[in-house]
Amino acid sequence: MTQCAELVLGDNQISVIEDNAFQGLSKLQTLDLSRNNITDLPSGLFSHLIQCTKLILEENQISMIDNNTFQGLSSLQILDLGQNHITSLTSRVFSHLINCTELNLYSNKISEIQDVFQVLSNLNKLNLSNNSIGHLPAGVFRNLTQCTFLDLQDNLISRIQKSAFQGLNKLQTLNLGINLISDLNSRVFSYLTECTELHLDNNQISVINDNAFEGLDNLQELKLYWNRMLEVPDGAFTGLSSLLELWLQHNQISKIPNMAFSGLSNLQELHLDHNEISEIPVRAITNLSTLQTLYLWSNQISEIPDGTFTGLSNLQRLYLGINQISMIQSGAFTGLSRLQRLSLYSNNISEIQDGAFSKLYSLQNLFLGGNQLESLKPVLLANAPRPITLDLYQESSDKPWDCQAMCWLTKETADLTVAWFVDGEPLCTNGDWNSLDCSSQG
Repeated sequence: MTQCAELVLGDNQISVIEDNAFQGLSKLQTLDLSRNNITDLPSGLFSHLIQCTKLILEENQISMIDNNTFQGLSSLQILDLGQNHITSLTSRVFSHLINCTELNLYSNKISEIQDVFQVLSNLNKLNLSNNSIGHLPAGVFRNLTQCTFLDLQDNLISRIQKSAFQGLNKLQTLNLGINLISDLNSRVFSYLTECTELHLDNNQISVINDNAFEGLDNLQELKLYWNRMLEVPDGAFTGLSSLLELWLQHNQISKIPNMAFSGLSNLQELHLDHNEISEIPVRAITNLSTLQTLYLWSNQISEIPDGTFTGLSNLQRLYLGINQISMIQSGAFTGLSRLQRLSLYSNNISEIQDGAFSKLYSLQNLFLGGNQLESLKPVLLANAPRPITLDLYQESSDKPWDCQAMCWLTKETADLTVAWFVDGEPLCTNGDWNSLDCSSQG
């Protein structure tokens, strides 16, 4: 065993480990003790494992860790203590882990983390998700200058001190989702100049204060879904010129002022679905010339005025399903020459004016099912590219089609794919689709 490099003892019923259990394993590099019944780690237990780089202790019943438990593990790079019963950590508990790059403490019962991580100057990844942390004090991560990933989701965080993230100069991903955050202090993220991904979803945020995101010059993804926002204030995202994706769905947003998205010069994906928007915020989105995907489905939108999307010259996907739209005007989609996917399903559409889709030269998928339409005219897709998929999916409770008036669809099968009801056939007012006589229609 003296030459052993990997020892896997997981999935046993180990509850007690003798003090000298690992004596003689000086060349061991990986020790896996996961999924056992270990409750206690004696002081100096791993002191003989001078070459160990990976120690896995997840899914045990460990509640306390002695200051000298990890003595001798100066070569350790990965420590996994997830899914235990740890309630507190002393300031010296990791003092021997000078080369640790990954620390997993997820799914414990930790409530305080003041001065715990100061010695871990080489840490790249820290996972503290699913604990009981209530606040982030100033400077709590100040020595984690090499950390690129910090997961704090699913805690009880309600307060973040202004300099809580001081020292995290190389952080790329910060996850604060599923917490109790209601307010974002100005410049609270100002130290995170290299951060590219910020999760603030599933909190209680109702207001975004001025300069809340100042310093996030390299941020590419901002997730604010499932919060309590009623509006998006002017200039809320000022300075986020690198942002590519903005997730605002599942709030209660009804108001989006003209300058709400000012400064988002590289935005490609905007999620505004599942809100209470009654009018498409034309002036707010008109300057988003790089936008490729816009989600507006499941709101209260009732109309699409001519020229609504004129400024969105690079838009490829537009989702407007589950709204209250009753008519599609001829100029509703003017300027969307690169649009590939258009979803209008489950509205109240009873009329589509001629020419409504005539300039959608790149269209590949059109969703019109679940509306109040009786039939579709061939002219609607006269200028649409081929091949194209027309989705007319119906629920059994939806209004049936005047299938006789849609015989033209049977002559377009080479270039036009039609998706109907789940069993492949449409619901018709005038008989069965397969028994229609379309021979008299040119």
